[in-house]
Formats: sequence, structure tokens, C-alpha cells
Amino acid sequence: DDEETLAVAAVIAKLVLDMVNWPKEQIDEYKCVVELLKHVTNELGWAWKNAEGKKENSLEGMSAWYAAQQAHYSTTVLSEVLCGMVAEHADAIDRLSARFGVGFDASYENLLRGLVCWDSEMVDEAALRGLEDPAIFAFSFGTGNKIGLAESIPTLVGPG
Repeated sequence: DDEETLAVAAVIAKLVLDMVNWPKEQIDEYKCVVELLKHVTNELGWAWKNAEGKKENSLEGMSAWYAAQQAHYSTTVLSEVLCGMVAEHADAIDRLSARFGVGFDASYENLLRGLVCWDSEMVDEAALRGLEDPAIFAFSFGTGNKIGLAESIPTLVGPG
């Protein structure tokens, strides 16, 4: 995998870890699952993404962090790393389930299923380049600059 793919995998792994790594005392702080999910998406996710985007070297160190996760879970396969994170934090997930009930279970299962199934190999660069008018959403987090394949395709960036 290249550096960009590893950085994207790291961001996905960070999101999964943000979703499952909950000490008991933090779980008890939330009155409803919506508050908890807002914390995951807005504070742990969005605020972190914006802070990263402001850095000159956005996402620097994420590939190394992800490599450490791969070593910890003894696999280089993203879905296996993510499943390892979920399994390692099963107690926290069980506490969340007991606290918030079946609605939590269904929501988290759907969110995690989508993340665990992410696969960079599904991107077919030749097929994308063969499209008459491709719409490729490949931008860095926070900067709005193109990354990867999008850099070599003459499309507009930004409003208008």
C-alpha cells in the first residue's frame, strides 16, 4: 500500500477506535445515544479532522500509527485490524448496548459494518479514467486539495 492509502486506512481505523474505545465512566456521562454519537462525530471526528487540515503536514504520523495498529493486531488487512479493534473493546460495546438498548446495537452494527467493508482495491483507476465525465471525490481532509487519482484529472476544485 502507498502512503495515501495507509493514511486513509488510519483515519478509518481512528474512527472505529473512537466508536469502540469507551471507558465505563465516559459511557455514564451520556444521557442518550444521540449525545454519544454527536461526541464521536463532532468532537472526536470533525474537530480532529479540522485540526489536522490546518497543519502544514496534514495527517503526518498517521501511517506510522496505523502500522503500529497492524502490528498490534498481527495483520496488514484493514478489515481484520478493524475487527480486532471491535473484538478488543467488546466489553465497552456491551456496556454501551446495555446502557442504550437495541437502537444502539442496530446503529453501531450498521456503522461498523460499513467501515469494516471498506476496500481500497475496489477503486478501478482505468475504469474511472474511461468515463466520459468522471466525478471523483478525492480531496485531502480539511484543505480541499486533490489527492491521488484526482490530481491527474482536469476537474474543478471548489465552489462554482
